Amino acid sequence: MPDYERRFIRDKTKPRAQVLSDDPIIKINKISEKTFAYNKIIYRNYVVTRSDQKIYEFNDNDLVNLNPYDLPHLYAYCSARYDHGRREIRMGMFEVRRAMEAYVKHRAKRDFQIALNLGEEKLEVTEPVESFDKLKEQKTGSIVAEPLGFVFRVNQEKKIFLASEVSKYSDETLRGIKKLIHAKEERHRADLLAKLDLEIDSMISFRALIMKFHGICSSDK
Repeated sequence: MPDYERRFIRDKTKPRAQVLSDDPIIKINKISEKTFAYNKIIYRNYVVTRSDQKIYEFNDNDLVNLNPYDLPHLYAYCSARYDHGRREIRMGMFEVRRAMEAYVKHRAKRDFQIALNLGEEKLEVTEPVESFDKLKEQKTGSIVAEPLGFVFRVNQEKKIFLASEVSKYSDETLRGIKKLIHAKEERHRADLLAKLDLEIDSMISFRALIMKFHGICSSDK
């Protein structure tokens, strides 16, 4: 959709808080085309059911504010019906692909691994915070509850891996840190160990899903 058309439907765009949801889409009920401005501008309207069993509605401009996990569902729906020749399906597929490309490009500014996957020559991701005032009091190899993190050493220098900084590490580094954490598994509180595992595993899985979908979008152009 050309930018001048997007400006016309901006007033129909919902606030991000109304569109973003952690409840996954379980059914896509309908994708239809709407026209306004003297029938000169056409945009897609999406009606879906989420896991809370409620029906939600949004349009092309709202796609960038969806939970990124929603985009593969919409894309798969359009892709399975692409050969039916319906304009709203073909254009819906294009808009979902465009939203994913925009998301990945934005994500690369704060996600080290995705920036690497995109082949960014200059990584804009800031360095992770690996130190704080009370770090000297913490033992190497221990899990810290607040802020949640793991203390380790690099070249005799004590550092901390913070769960809140997980996106600033590559997948390879995250796997290495997880291996260090589990080397002394019996020393850690089970609840804190589970939280760190979840943060690391979720990030690696999320990146894999997003980059797989981004690859599918790119190959379908």
